[in-house]
Amino acid sequence: MIKFCLTLSYALIFLYGAELFPTDVRSKGVGLAASFGRAFSMSTTFFNLVMEHNGINPMIVYGCLGFVVVTLVKHLPETLGTNLADVVPQSDDAKETTDEENESEMINNDL
Repeated sequence: MIKFCLTLSYALIFLYGAELFPTDVRSKGVGLAASFGRAFSMSTTFFNLVMEHNGINPMIVYGCLGFVVVTLVKHLPETLGTNLADVVPQSDDAKETTDEENESEMINNDL
């Protein structure tokens, strides 16, 4: 059961992450999520030793964390039947600049 929950969490990273992130940052978002997942999976051996030293069964902790992840994922927005975003929307406070303004800023910075 624990291995099932861990496998499910990796599947959710790649499947849902590809739908969640807009096209222009999709590879970075999925890669970052996968990197965090792999970093935490590498640290589990350390956590196993610490929990066993303190008398805690690590398998129970990891199983509970798997259920917590599944419960949290259920609260993410549904993407069925919606178009995937192509770009990250700009905030209302962000200043919109044209290409000409960007070029003039780059030229001024070079001087």
